[in-house]
Amino acid sequence: MRIESIENLIQLAVLGICFIISAQHYYASRLHAWAMMFLATFVYFLGDLYWQLYLIFFGVTPYYSHIPYLSWYASYLFLILLIASLRGEDRKKVHSSLMFLIPVFTSCMAFFYMLKGDYISNVVCAIIMGVLIWQATEGLVMAGKEGREKAGGLYIAILALCAAEYASWTCSFFWEEDIITNPYYLADTLLSLAFLMLPFALRKAVDR
Repeated sequence: MRIESIENLIQLAVLGICFIISAQHYYASRLHAWAMMFLATFVYFLGDLYWQLYLIFFGVTPYYSHIPYLSWYASYLFLILLIASLRGEDRKKVHSSLMFLIPVFTSCMAFFYMLKGDYISNVVCAIIMGVLIWQATEGLVMAGKEGREKAGGLYIAILALCAAEYASWTCSFFWEEDIITNPYYLADTLLSLAFLMLPFALRKAVDR
Protein backbone atom coordinates (compact mmCIF):
# COMPACT_ATOMS: atom_id res chain seq x y z
CA MET A 1 0.00 0.00 0.00
CA ARG A 2 1.26 3.49 -0.87
CA ILE A 3 2.51 5.66 2.01
CA GLU A 4 0.17 8.40 0.81
CA SER A 5 -2.79 6.05 1.16
CA ILE A 6 -1.79 4.98 4.69
CA GLU A 7 -1.34 8.58 5.83
CA ASN A 8 -4.64 9.55 4.24
CA LEU A 9 -6.45 6.71 6.03
CA ILE A 10 -5.06 7.94 9.34
CA GLN A 11 -6.35 11.43 8.61
CA LEU A 12 -9.77 10.02 7.66
CA ALA A 13 -9.90 8.21 11.02
CA VAL A 14 -8.98 11.41 12.88
CA LEU A 15 -11.62 13.43 11.03
CA GLY A 16 -14.18 10.70 11.70
CA ILE A 17 -13.48 10.96 15.43
CA CYS A 18 -13.78 14.74 15.23
CA PHE A 19 -17.15 14.89 13.51
CA ILE A 20 -18.61 12.11 15.66
CA ILE A 21 -17.58 13.97 18.84
CA SER A 22 -18.96 17.21 17.38
CA ALA A 23 -22.27 15.58 16.46
CA GLN A 24 -22.65 14.15 19.96
CA HIS A 25 -21.98 17.51 21.61
CA TYR A 26 -24.33 19.32 19.25
CA TYR A 27 -27.09 16.80 20.01
CA ALA A 28 -26.56 17.37 23.74
CA SER A 29 -26.16 21.17 23.72
CA ARG A 30 -27.68 22.46 20.44
CA LEU A 31 -24.89 25.05 20.30
CA HIS A 32 -24.24 26.48 16.83
CA ALA A 33 -20.50 26.25 17.46
CA TRP A 34 -20.72 22.45 17.59
CA ALA A 35 -22.76 22.40 14.38
CA MET A 36 -20.05 24.43 12.65
CA MET A 37 -17.36 22.11 14.03
CA PHE A 38 -19.27 19.08 12.75
CA LEU A 39 -19.68 20.59 9.28
CA ALA A 40 -16.03 21.73 9.12
CA THR A 41 -14.65 18.29 9.95
CA PHE A 42 -17.27 16.34 7.99
CA VAL A 43 -16.83 18.18 4.69
CA TYR A 44 -13.03 17.94 5.04
CA PHE A 45 -13.56 14.20 5.60
CA LEU A 46 -15.53 14.02 2.34
CA GLY A 47 -12.67 15.67 0.43
CA ASP A 48 -10.17 13.21 1.91
CA LEU A 49 -12.52 10.31 1.16
CA TYR A 50 -12.68 11.28 -2.51
CA TRP A 51 -8.88 11.51 -2.57
CA GLN A 52 -8.56 8.06 -0.97
CA LEU A 53 -11.04 6.46 -3.37
CA TYR A 54 -9.11 7.96 -6.28
CA LEU A 55 -5.91 6.39 -4.92
CA ILE A 56 -7.64 3.02 -4.55
CA PHE A 57 -9.31 2.87 -7.96
CA PHE A 58 -6.67 4.59 -10.11
CA GLY A 59 -3.49 3.95 -8.10
CA VAL A 60 -2.12 7.48 -8.58
CA THR A 61 -2.37 10.81 -6.80
CA PRO A 62 -4.84 13.18 -8.47
CA TYR A 63 -2.75 15.95 -10.01
CA TYR A 64 -5.55 18.35 -9.19
CA SER A 65 -9.24 17.85 -8.60
CA HIS A 66 -11.77 20.54 -7.86
CA ILE A 67 -14.00 18.12 -5.94
CA PRO A 68 -11.81 17.60 -2.83
CA TYR A 69 -10.56 21.18 -2.90
CA LEU A 70 -14.13 22.50 -2.82
CA SER A 71 -14.72 20.34 0.26
CA TRP A 72 -11.55 21.61 1.94
CA TYR A 73 -12.37 25.26 1.16
CA ALA A 74 -15.88 24.73 2.55
CA SER A 75 -14.29 23.38 5.74
CA TYR A 76 -12.32 26.61 6.19
CA LEU A 77 -15.52 28.62 5.69
CA PHE A 78 -17.25 26.64 8.43
CA LEU A 79 -14.30 27.33 10.74
CA ILE A 80 -14.74 31.05 10.04
CA LEU A 81 -18.42 30.71 10.97
CA LEU A 82 -17.39 28.79 14.09
CA ILE A 83 -15.20 31.68 15.23
CA ALA A 84 -18.01 34.13 14.47
CA SER A 85 -20.47 32.11 16.55
CA LEU A 86 -18.07 32.08 19.50
CA ARG A 87 -17.19 35.75 19.42
CA GLY A 88 -20.72 37.04 18.80
CA GLU A 89 -21.92 40.15 17.03
CA ASP A 90 -20.26 42.57 19.47
CA ARG A 91 -16.73 41.29 19.00
CA LYS A 92 -13.95 43.83 19.24
CA LYS A 93 -11.48 44.50 16.46
CA VAL A 94 -7.69 44.52 16.61
CA HIS A 95 -6.38 47.88 15.43
CA SER A 96 -2.83 47.02 14.44
CA SER A 97 -1.03 47.44 11.14
CA LEU A 98 0.71 44.13 11.83
CA MET A 99 -2.57 42.36 11.08
CA PHE A 100 -2.17 43.34 7.42
CA LEU A 101 0.81 41.02 7.24
CA ILE A 102 -1.77 38.21 7.09
CA PRO A 103 -3.27 39.11 3.68
CA VAL A 104 0.24 39.95 2.47
CA PHE A 105 1.37 36.45 3.45
CA THR A 106 -1.60 34.62 1.91
CA SER A 107 -1.33 36.69 -1.28
CA CYS A 108 2.41 36.03 -1.64
CA MET A 109 1.89 32.31 -1.12
CA ALA A 110 -0.92 32.30 -3.69
CA PHE A 111 1.34 33.96 -6.27
CA PHE A 112 4.04 31.42 -5.47
CA TYR A 113 1.67 28.46 -5.93
CA MET A 114 0.46 29.99 -9.21
CA LEU A 115 3.81 29.03 -10.70
CA LYS A 116 2.12 25.66 -11.24
CA GLY A 117 -1.11 27.21 -12.50
CA ASP A 118 -4.57 26.94 -10.87
CA TYR A 119 -4.95 30.71 -10.72
CA ILE A 120 -8.60 30.98 -9.69
CA SER A 121 -8.30 28.29 -7.03
CA ASN A 122 -5.25 29.94 -5.49
CA VAL A 123 -6.97 33.33 -5.37
CA VAL A 124 -10.03 31.82 -3.67
CA CYS A 125 -7.83 29.94 -1.20
CA ALA A 126 -5.81 33.07 -0.37
CA ILE A 127 -9.00 34.99 0.44
CA ILE A 128 -10.53 32.25 2.58
CA MET A 129 -7.33 31.44 4.45
CA GLY A 130 -6.61 35.14 4.93
CA VAL A 131 -10.00 35.65 6.58
CA LEU A 132 -9.63 32.51 8.71
CA ILE A 133 -6.15 33.41 9.97
CA TRP A 134 -7.24 37.02 10.57
CA GLN A 135 -10.29 35.96 12.60
CA ALA A 136 -8.37 33.39 14.66
CA THR A 137 -5.54 35.84 15.36
CA GLU A 138 -7.97 38.61 16.28
CA GLY A 139 -9.90 36.29 18.55
CA LEU A 140 -6.73 35.18 20.33
CA VAL A 141 -5.48 38.73 20.82
CA MET A 142 -8.80 40.17 22.00
CA ALA A 143 -9.84 37.29 24.25
CA GLY A 144 -8.12 38.64 27.36
CA LYS A 145 -6.58 36.45 30.04
CA GLU A 146 -9.77 34.63 30.99
CA GLY A 147 -10.80 34.24 27.36
CA ARG A 148 -7.42 32.86 26.37
CA GLU A 149 -7.68 30.26 29.09
CA LYS A 150 -11.01 29.09 27.65
CA ALA A 151 -11.12 29.88 23.92
CA GLY A 152 -7.43 30.48 23.34
CA GLY A 153 -6.75 26.81 22.74
CA LEU A 154 -9.28 26.76 19.92
CA TYR A 155 -7.78 29.78 18.18
CA ILE A 156 -4.31 28.28 18.56
CA ALA A 157 -5.52 24.97 17.13
CA ILE A 158 -7.04 26.75 14.12
CA LEU A 159 -3.84 28.71 13.54
CA ALA A 160 -1.84 25.48 13.84
CA LEU A 161 -4.15 23.90 11.29
CA CYS A 162 -3.55 26.80 8.88
CA ALA A 163 0.21 26.56 9.40
CA ALA A 164 0.15 22.81 8.74
CA GLU A 165 -1.92 23.35 5.58
CA TYR A 166 0.56 25.86 4.21
CA ALA A 167 3.44 23.58 5.15
CA SER A 168 1.86 20.62 3.34
CA TRP A 169 1.07 22.70 0.23
CA THR A 170 4.62 24.06 0.12
CA CYS A 171 6.17 20.64 0.61
CA SER A 172 4.02 19.15 -2.15
CA PHE A 173 5.21 21.96 -4.41
CA PHE A 174 8.81 20.72 -4.12
CA TRP A 175 8.53 17.00 -3.31
CA GLU A 176 6.26 14.45 -4.96
CA GLU A 177 7.99 11.16 -4.11
CA ASP A 178 5.90 8.58 -2.28
CA ILE A 179 8.58 7.90 0.32
CA ILE A 180 8.39 8.19 4.10
CA THR A 181 11.11 10.87 4.20
CA ASN A 182 8.97 13.20 2.09
CA PRO A 183 8.34 16.20 4.43
CA TYR A 184 4.82 16.47 3.05
CA TYR A 185 3.76 13.49 5.16
CA LEU A 186 5.12 15.11 8.32
CA ALA A 187 3.20 18.31 7.53
CA ASP A 188 0.00 16.37 6.81
CA THR A 189 0.41 14.41 10.04
CA LEU A 190 0.65 17.71 11.92
CA LEU A 191 -2.53 18.76 10.11
CA SER A 192 -4.28 15.65 11.44
CA LEU A 193 -3.11 16.45 14.97
CA ALA A 194 -4.41 20.01 14.61
CA PHE A 195 -7.80 18.68 13.57
CA LEU A 196 -7.79 16.30 16.54
CA MET A 197 -7.22 19.28 18.87
CA LEU A 198 -10.25 21.18 17.58
CA PRO A 199 -13.20 19.43 19.29
CA PHE A 200 -11.40 19.23 22.63
CA ALA A 201 -10.42 22.90 22.43
CA LEU A 202 -14.00 23.84 21.51
CA ARG A 203 -15.37 21.88 24.46
CA LYS A 204 -13.17 23.94 26.77
CA ALA A 205 -14.17 27.17 25.00
CA VAL A 206 -17.92 26.60 25.44
CA ASP A 207 -17.72 24.97 28.87
CA ARG A 208 -19.92 26.86 31.28
